[in-house]
Amino acid sequence: MAVFSWFLLLLIIVEPSLSEGTEQTCCSLVSCGTPGANGAPGKDGRDGLKGEKGEPGKGLRGIQGPPGKMGPPGPPGLQGLPGYGGLKGDTGDSSVSLNKMSTLERKIQQLETQLKSINEAFLRQVTASNKQIQTLQAQVDKNKNLLTFSLGKQTGKKLFVTNGEKTTFDRVKVLCEQFEATIATPKNAEENKAIQDLAEGTPPFLGITDKVQEGRFAYLTGGRLTYTNWKKDEPNDHGSGEDCVSLTSDGSWNDRSCEASLLAVCELPV
Repeated sequence: MAVFSWFLLLLIIVEPSLSEGTEQTCCSLVSCGTPGANGAPGKDGRDGLKGEKGEPGKGLRGIQGPPGKMGPPGPPGLQGLPGYGGLKGDTGDSSVSLNKMSTLERKIQQLETQLKSINEAFLRQVTASNKQIQTLQAQVDKNKNLLTFSLGKQTGKKLFVTNGEKTTFDRVKVLCEQFEATIATPKNAEENKAIQDLAEGTPPFLGITDKVQEGRFAYLTGGRLTYTNWKKDEPNDHGSGEDCVSLTSDGSWNDRSCEASLLAVCELPV
């Protein structure tokens, strides 16, 4: 009971001191204990307003920061002086060159083929023209040879002509063949008389011979005789051999040497 009364008295003394401030130490009558442990830190407060930029420091300059964003391009500058030529580059891809060469070769082959066709066509035209020229020349030569003969004698469908030349049987044959004629060969009395009149007394060769078979006279163009007008006792194969036939001045026939020089008379169909 006495203790409790003392405790009340202590509270009355201490209370005015607590009312003046919580930070005042109340140890005037009772000794203080050990301080308690620090509590957990409170939450960070809000950021304050940004302050003004301060004066640059006087110490060492810090490391340069990263570059900022690239700005817009500026106007182009003046053209610079041309530079020196560079070194020769490496050889390009050969496959490209080969392809170009193949294309070029194909074009060349096509051109050569076209040129060959043109040349062949030209040669065909030239050949055709040459043939025409040769034909015309042959006709001119024929006409020229015909003109060298005097006016002939026409009988039926035959024209007998002569140029007055005297030569061998083979020469007369060639002479007549030059203008597609044959040695005059009478196949009836009328034709025989026309040759006689044209010869005017000069013996001509007739297109008859027994060269193929001795003693058997036949037409030079082939075939057995269908008309004859032999002189009496002819043919007699006199001397060294008489394998050709001539027309005498009276119109009869006589076997003669083919090497004799007799009048050339040719016949042409009309």
